[in-house]
Amino acid sequence: MTWRAYQEKVGKVFCDLGCNATVDTKVRGIRAMHKIDVWVTFRRFGLNHKWVIECKHWKTPITKEKVLALRSVVEDVGADRGLLVAESGFQPGAQDASNLTNIHLLTFTELQRRAKQDLLTSLRLKLEWRTAHMHARIMALSVSEQTGPRS
Repeated sequence: MTWRAYQEKVGKVFCDLGCNATVDTKVRGIRAMHKIDVWVTFRRFGLNHKWVIECKHWKTPITKEKVLALRSVVEDVGADRGLLVAESGFQPGAQDASNLTNIHLLTFTELQRRAKQDLLTSLRLKLEWRTAHMHARIMALSVSEQTGPRS
């Protein structure tokens, strides 16, 4: 898999959850323009949320410096949170650098596992909406048949 395909795969997880996910984009920060692997925005509880997702399709564990760089970008663009998604794992220094911060270190499988419950809830809500919509249409048909010219 290419690094670009990996970014697309991560972005799709967020799109499936109903978020806006833009892959390989530039975002203006206070101090600089930043190239972001996946820029996720969504609205929940009446608030706009912005997340910076860094995707590392590497063969070696991610270093502390990459976590610190992501923290700097998250701060500069005013994002709520940063996620570093990597299949190769994370060095102990990287894990220490993310503790008690708004930076989360995950493999793609962990991201999917965490998103699974939200995805199921989203699908359930869509199904409930469709069921209610179909019920309303059926009731409207029933009413029109009862009040039609032959009733």
